[in-house]
Amino acid sequence: MNSFFLVVLALAMAGCQVVQTDDDHGDTRTTATPISPAPVTRVSGHLETAADVDSFTLVVRSPGTVYAASRSRDVDVSIESASHSSPGGTFHAALTVDPGPGRPVDVYVRVSGASSARYDLAVWLIERTESEPFTIELVFVGAEPTAQQRKIIGEAAQVWQDAIIRGLPDTPVLSSSWKCEEQDPSPFGEHIDDLRVYLRLKPEERDRGLAVSGVCWQREAGLPLISEVTLFADGLSFGDAVLRKLVVHELAHALGFGTIGRWGDLLENAAGHRNSGAMPMPMALPDTHFTGQQAVTAFDDVGGASHAGGKVPVENDVQVYGSSSVDSHWREAVFATELMTPRLSASSSEQPLSRVTLAALADLGYDVDYTHAESFALPGRTQSVLNEGSVMLYVGDDTRRGPVGVARTPVGIGSR
Repeated sequence: MNSFFLVVLALAMAGCQVVQTDDDHGDTRTTATPISPAPVTRVSGHLETAADVDSFTLVVRSPGTVYAASRSRDVDVSIESASHSSPGGTFHAALTVDPGPGRPVDVYVRVSGASSARYDLAVWLIERTESEPFTIELVFVGAEPTAQQRKIIGEAAQVWQDAIIRGLPDTPVLSSSWKCEEQDPSPFGEHIDDLRVYLRLKPEERDRGLAVSGVCWQREAGLPLISEVTLFADGLSFGDAVLRKLVVHELAHALGFGTIGRWGDLLENAAGHRNSGAMPMPMALPDTHFTGQQAVTAFDDVGGASHAGGKVPVENDVQVYGSSSVDSHWREAVFATELMTPRLSASSSEQPLSRVTLAALADLGYDVDYTHAESFALPGRTQSVLNEGSVMLYVGDDTRRGPVGVARTPVGIGSR
């Protein structure tokens, strides 16, 4: 059966075009026909026999990586150019290309299989960029925030977008299994730049603490790709100033503060395994501390040079703060009201984002701008740890302890 498959698609926004291809006769000598720009090209097709191959030709004009994936795992996808080909394989493939000025590269995406099959194909060109700003994509799910809540949450996200100065590689969503604990959607065919956070409001749920947050999927290099933040009734009820601080705090966990493997690699004497309900706590608490060198230097700079214990001190009191707050916050007895301690102040004038917290993110792998740190110094030995009259709000066991998936993407092969 003649299965002439005509495709006229485009990725003009990403610097490439798709041209029509007669897959049965191998005739790719056609003229590129650009259409409306789109961030990703999608097409549905049908392999009519086991010998059938559907081919798509892209004229790539910008350096980057071409990704192709099928929602169906019953087909094989491969990509090639005149000089290189991808390993290809079941349902996805990638190829890195580097066109010179005025020298576009033809790239061929082919779909094949062992039998007849229908498929949905997505094709991306993720351009290579030297530097781009860091972006947090907020996706609201569940209860709809008010206009004021949406504004405050957006301002909190902007704090981190300003403090982190370099973006991460765009990552295509190759699998619809990239979901969080409550089955938040990550539709096949999208791409993520740089961190997607599913933000859920649960104003009807009380006595759950203020919020909970953490990482659902991380990049192969270790930094988060998809995270989630849930705000409960108590976290939404203390006014705009507290909500803003709370969201900044929880987004730090979404970025990996206290929640990813790299943090654990730099943590000494973890306290979380000492479950307060299992046995009486020992008299001496473990000296839990974060050993990232940039955080240690920043800790010394804000007054911690003479600290007698391990640096940087991390919360270690399970009985007071709970098993999901220890190991993932700065120690309140040392840091007082710094933003990343386990409690928030009800006062709008307290709880700065310190240089130490930014340095810890740098130790995790982010490029940070220390000019966005707020003024902070450790309280002296003669000072009260908390300001007199402070009303402190315990955030609760606010770090997600569920499994973290690794979003693996095909490895591209560079063309000459």
